[in-house]
Amino acid sequence: MTGTTNYMGKIPSWVWHEDGMKQKEIIIKKTFHLLNKVGNVSFKMALTGTASVFLDGILIETLKEHPRLVTRFEEITNFPNHLKAGQHELKIEIKCETPMPVAPISIHLSNRLLGMIGYLEGDDLWIPTDTTWMTENRQVTEICVYGEEPFGDLENSPPSFIRGGFEDIVTKSIKEITILKENLLESKWQDQLEIYGDLGETFPLSEFEEKDRFIFYHVRKQTEWREKRKWQRSLDLRGIPSIRIDLQKEYNARFIVKNKGAIPLTILWNGSESIDELEHYDGCMTDWLEIEPNCQASILPQGMRYLDFFIYGQPNCKFHAE
Repeated sequence: MTGTTNYMGKIPSWVWHEDGMKQKEIIIKKTFHLLNKVGNVSFKMALTGTASVFLDGILIETLKEHPRLVTRFEEITNFPNHLKAGQHELKIEIKCETPMPVAPISIHLSNRLLGMIGYLEGDDLWIPTDTTWMTENRQVTEICVYGEEPFGDLENSPPSFIRGGFEDIVTKSIKEITILKENLLESKWQDQLEIYGDLGETFPLSEFEEKDRFIFYHVRKQTEWREKRKWQRSLDLRGIPSIRIDLQKEYNARFIVKNKGAIPLTILWNGSESIDELEHYDGCMTDWLEIEPNCQASILPQGMRYLDFFIYGQPNCKFHAE
């Protein structure tokens, strides 16, 4: 089996044992055959529980149970970068002590309290979790598609996952924006925003860490934004290059930032539906991207019209991003 080109195959689904909550300790595995040696291989996953990842019977890595494992795709860092031609077996032993929470308002999600999602990729290799994967002796059951509650969109997702688990979301570029104000930088717009200047002050990032599981994705994000916004309000950002833009109407939008400079950048950003919310709301969208030189990063799509960007890195160095 050689899959399709990276990121262009089927989006993975959340899967589990068909017995659901009765099975909190399971094995999920996939056997596949490669016609040729494959390079640039990686395996990324999210799940409820602790996971021990095996390849061809060899333990590669163990992820300990933590709330963050249901919020993002974690890369298995010790996974081989190359796979030889022939048959292979990827096996994940999972033990879950704390399922997703459930409340009366989310009782319709009570069959989605346990799950695992992931994808194995490489050069011309794409193997997402779906109902062709197996438990010990039977096929897994699809719990929900990518993006559905209670898990929602996952951090560290490939950009193409924006089309959604039902693969019915169409995207288009925003062609016009209004720059409302700038501070300590220059900008230009030609189908994309380009910013450049000299970096000023810097400050350490907040050590935000997921501590709880939430009944809904949007409740988790609002809680996260509120905590990060509180941290942001403790900073004096007047010496930080910044820019505010208006998308001219509200979109379910994402942005991709390319660091075209020679030093790492951090982009602290806020998004909102109104200027008043952007300036005063304690739960305003608040997050950041850390981007190495000649690399890019993107956010998950959010409903917003107005955006603030604050750019920082090594003081007194020049930056260039688009």
